[in-house]
Amino acid sequence: MLTFVINLDRDTERLAAITAIMAARGLDFARLAASDARLLGDDEAARLSAFPAPFSREMTRGEIGCYLSHRRAWSALVESGAPAAAIFEDDVEISAATRAVLDGLASRLPANVDIVKIETSMKPAELAHKTEVMLGDHAVKRLVGCHIGSAGYVITRQGAETMLARSEKLFVPVDAALFDPRAGIRNDLSVMQVVPALCVQNRYVAGGAGAEDVTTSIEERGKRKSYGRSAAEIALNRTRDRIAVIARKVSAVIGRRRAAIVEYRP
Repeated sequence: MLTFVINLDRDTERLAAITAIMAARGLDFARLAASDARLLGDDEAARLSAFPAPFSREMTRGEIGCYLSHRRAWSALVESGAPAAAIFEDDVEISAATRAVLDGLASRLPANVDIVKIETSMKPAELAHKTEVMLGDHAVKRLVGCHIGSAGYVITRQGAETMLARSEKLFVPVDAALFDPRAGIRNDLSVMQVVPALCVQNRYVAGGAGAEDVTTSIEERGKRKSYGRSAAEIALNRTRDRIAVIARKVSAVIGRRRAAIVEYRP
């Protein structure tokens, strides 16, 4: 499967670490230069951000740079003509099973799937009970709830085309757009999760490459969320947001789904 690693030009140590990990796992990859938030001007940041449009979030420079980096990967997939690509950020530990599972996904990806998340954020995530496909010891299940993180996922060409079309203005950080139902875009995507996960950011793994450095290229997250500009618009959209949250909780109860941490096995 076509595989990309997103890496800032100045992060040479991370590139060396991920190159060694990929080689150990038998994975070939193409490096994509990440967008450097330090080079993003005020006018460009303002042009890209949708904030304060309804349901947008004020994003930091790092979050904008990260989103642009993933857009670059999606564009590279579309231009390649390949049916799908695995996209990794450069601060991950990768399971020994990754190549076999990616090979399996390349030939047995469920129809009409847009994204398969292969990372875990080590936070509870709500998954469907049904297993769509088994790839060795790894199950592919539908991701129902939120599972933040964009350090490792497979995206199909149709998924990439959808995300490119829906992200000319940036409403929320890229991981929320891909994996959080509250973001809106996520509800128009067919998203799966590999269980157990194939990768995890190395800050969560004791002794992982760079594990002593718990910072990432995104130093902080934006905190302000907008529900609109006028008082009436804000009240209406807050109500819509609450109704959507209640609906998801009711659906989980009816479906007897309980969020659980997606484990990672080296």
